[in-house]
Amino acid sequence: MKEAETSVGRIDLEYAFLGRYKYQSWEIEVHFTPENGVLTEADIPALIHSFHETHERIYGVREEADIVEFTTWKVAALGRNPLNDVDLNQTGAPGEAGGNTGPTGWREVWSPAHRSLRRVPVYDGNRLRPGDRIPGPGIIEESTTTLLLLPQTVAEVRPGGDYLVTTETA
Repeated sequence: MKEAETSVGRIDLEYAFLGRYKYQSWEIEVHFTPENGVLTEADIPALIHSFHETHERIYGVREEADIVEFTTWKVAALGRNPLNDVDLNQTGAPGEAGGNTGPTGWREVWSPAHRSLRRVPVYDGNRLRPGDRIPGPGIIEESTTTLLLLPQTVAEVRPGGDYLVTTETA
């Protein structure tokens, strides 16, 4: 498994708090963005307003007169690596394909259309490269997922390593 690589300039911070009305036994999460990443006492009225709006959106009521308690503060650091910058509409460049796209085996799968088991090819997703196209019916296996390609579908390996599955019509 490849580790994500990022630099300080490629980190986004996401802020949230858990809050509740006084005497309420559950909290709700409210996201916010502090100006310049600094939270001050002057921001409290806006945070309370955001809490009321979020509470109303979730539960259909808001109690402006009730006290809002802030119970937990959260900050999440999200690093972007170069794969996050891939254009998902970009297709593989000519000649970029060329992983071993042949099936590594065969498997029987149930076909509702035929009301029987059908033999379909199995592909090793780790051997596929950007630009490779795998037609359905078939199976693509990876260590963390399995894709079942139905008839008239095609899976194309994208530059970031994900799959774009489309339906082809005759």
